[in-house]
Amino acid sequence: MVVQDAAELYERAGMHEKAATIYIQGRAFGLAAPLMALITHNPKMQLEFARAKESKLDSHCYETLLSCQPCLCAILISEYLSTQSVSNSFC
Repeated sequence: MVVQDAAELYERAGMHEKAATIYIQGRAFGLAAPLMALITHNPKMQLEFARAKESKLDSHCYETLLSCQPCLCAILISEYLSTQSVSNSFC
């Protein structure tokens, strides 16, 4: 992980913005978060950090939805069939 090593060197040198940028680009949000608390004078960077974290969350939710899709389809089909049998019994 050469990139993470570079971020650590920037962090040791007190170059928090550069280190945080590398962590954000590498999607290492846990390592970037403490640095972002120190970077209060750069709203553009704060926004970039928030968008990157949001993107990760959206990606995770999408992957979860895809993994549950067969389960959801089975539930919907089961519910549909149960309503069909109920309505057919009254005819």
